[in-house]
Amino acid sequence: MKKKMVSLVLIAVMTLTMGACGKKEDAPRYGLVTNTEGIGTESLNAEAWASIQEAAGSEYLYKYYTAEEDTDKGVDEQFDAAADDGTELVFACGVDMESAIFRAQRSHRKTRYVLVDGLPRKDEDDEASFRENTTSIAIATQDEGYIAGYGAVRNGYRKIGFIAGGQNDTNKRYLSGYVQGAEKAATELNLGTGEIKVFAVYAENDELSPLRMTDALVLYKQGVEVIYAVGENVANAVYRAAQSVSKPFIAGGLDMNSLSANCIFSTVNSYKSAVDAALDDFDTEEGLPGGETVYYGAADKAVRIIADYTRLSSFTETDYNGIVRQIMEGSVEVSGDEMTEGTTHVALTITDPPSGMDESTAAAAGLNTTPAADTGTANTASADTTAETENTEEAASEEEGTGEEEYTEEDTGEEEYSEENGENTEEEYTEENTEEEEQ
Repeated sequence: MKKKMVSLVLIAVMTLTMGACGKKEDAPRYGLVTNTEGIGTESLNAEAWASIQEAAGSEYLYKYYTAEEDTDKGVDEQFDAAADDGTELVFACGVDMESAIFRAQRSHRKTRYVLVDGLPRKDEDDEASFRENTTSIAIATQDEGYIAGYGAVRNGYRKIGFIAGGQNDTNKRYLSGYVQGAEKAATELNLGTGEIKVFAVYAENDELSPLRMTDALVLYKQGVEVIYAVGENVANAVYRAAQSVSKPFIAGGLDMNSLSANCIFSTVNSYKSAVDAALDDFDTEEGLPGGETVYYGAADKAVRIIADYTRLSSFTETDYNGIVRQIMEGSVEVSGDEMTEGTTHVALTITDPPSGMDESTAAAAGLNTTPAADTGTANTASADTTAETENTEEAASEEEGTGEEEYTEEDTGEEEYSEENGENTEEEYTEENTEEEEQ
């Protein structure tokens, strides 16, 4: 009798235990998978982790999973662990996680995935491939461009430039917004048809190079009054060009206000705010859309301006707040579609980058490639660049291409970086998982 009672008790305990495991009542609601670098302090992972902690609060469990080795197998094991734990929503960040998310969304179809600043794809050069359990979140860079174009025209500029590193979706959205913002301001100011001229250049890439300076200097020499420079390295090159001819520029995607008074304002974005918005959407009745990229912008506080309004003559903080309010309320909707033609008030010209010329040729054409000291007079500087041109021609005649080595070494650490990150450790694991991927 005692044995029978003990057996019944054991069966009851096992049943309760199995039921708890089946329901996974202690499963994390949110998870974050990283490579061996972990969360870090100033990274997309850190921003996503901060958002997860805030969203979870004391109500939900959350957990991060860090790979022990930077191989496909090492990272995939962490996605497997998150799924085995029953994690409801799993985040990963950046292009380094694109192929891992591609595999995870197929292996664990009941788990929801969010890829921040990346697209699920099998290999680097492949097209994006979504399943319904995966969402990519990105910045609506068209909103940044819209604010820049609106602010430039509102500030009195009529011939405005645009330079971005590469003709990709992100930069096309920047240009699209830039044209739409310029059109909006021109409409409000009752300007004439085609009165705003936009000259756009898609540079070959976003690299820190004197050739990017040449692109900017050509535009300035042709009468462009201000350039919107998109991308960290392109913006740094345009900054140097603007310094050399005392011209204004607008930084896109990063804050350069403190670096130079020639930067009249910067448009910046926040993936922290984008992740916050995605987590909010996940908790709504409609939920977070799956199988696509969701863009977050000014309406989600993921895009904003950083400005010293003393550098601006007629684009005010009130103007800025007004346009953001219209975007938030929905009375203004900024399209992210590629812009190849102008609008009623804006004539758009997209030109090939003029940086095919070498340094001496650029100098002979009157294009200065030596940055001048920051005078802090971006808004009142003269357009006369004759003196700078003469100085550049003299310097260039002494040695062809002078300045590129010094410029690159001073501002980049690409050599060290490429050595540290150039290893490919995927071969063995790829063969092991071929059958699973095909399934």
